[in-house]
Formats: sequence, structure tokens, C-alpha cells
Amino acid sequence: MTVPPISALMASLRHLTILGALEVDSREDLDNLLNLKINKDPTSLTELGTLLSKLPISPKFSKMLIVSTKYKVLRYVIMIVACLSVSEIFKEIPAEQI
Repeated sequence: MTVPPISALMASLRHLTILGALEVDSREDLDNLLNLKINKDPTSLTELGTLLSKLPISPKFSKMLIVSTKYKVLRYVIMIVACLSVSEIFKEIPAEQI
């Protein structure tokens, strides 16, 4: 089993905290955890974090979809997330098929 680098774990914790998926007791506790000064995890999963974990896409896209339901724009955000989730949204047609 491969262990991810500490920098990747730190970035993930920070990202999930910013998105609101994790709740932190205090900013100081999070900084201490990120700097490996404490062994106890000061974070807890929020209700939003539970919802984000149920969607099989990036947390930032999951949050876009969840928040869009509040503003009744889900149908538009689905299209935006679909376009952002792929590397190329336009398919190139070979010249012989034109």
C-alpha cells in the first residue's frame, strides 16, 4: 500500500475545510495538524461533507451541484460540471467524414 505524500494530505485537508466538508475546532488546531505538531485529528465531517462524499466526482464539482439546488439552477450547473469534468468537450471529426 502506497502512502500519499504529506503535502498532498495537507492540501486535501485545507481544500476540504475551505469547501465546508470538514469542520475544524480552531484554526490553530488545523495549522498544528498540517504542521504535524499534533496526533489528534481536530476535524469532523459536516453534513455538507457527507453529501459531497456520496457523489462520485471532485468535491468542488459536488459542492457546485449541491449548492445549485438551493438556487434552482441545477440543470445549468449540471451542464457546466459536465463540461469541466472532461479534458475536451468538442470531438474532432476526421476529414474523410465531412
